[in-house]
Amino acid sequence: KYTDDSELNNFIYTDYAEEGALMDLRTYVSDDVLEKYKDHLIYSTDDGESESYPCAIELTDNQWIQKYGIYDSCYFGVFSRSEQKDYYTKFADFLLNY
Repeated sequence: KYTDDSELNNFIYTDYAEEGALMDLRTYVSDDVLEKYKDHLIYSTDDGESESYPCAIELTDNQWIQKYGIYDSCYFGVFSRSEQKDYYTKFADFLLNY
């Protein structure tokens, strides 16, 4: 049983990551942003045997999230079936560099 929504969100994103359902964020996010959030990255592999890659970012310290009080914590990731790379790249730039 989960004590709050952030604990449930963590479980959901970790589960997606373990299943390989999230794309490699290096495709959508700059190295500088990945460095900024390095302590909040969730990693995955495609098959459990290949090199791991960052697939989600926990946004507990994100200024936009804090300013608008939308969530205490949430995650940014791109699902593997997503086809609009430009959209996700622009949204990541906005959200993670706010």
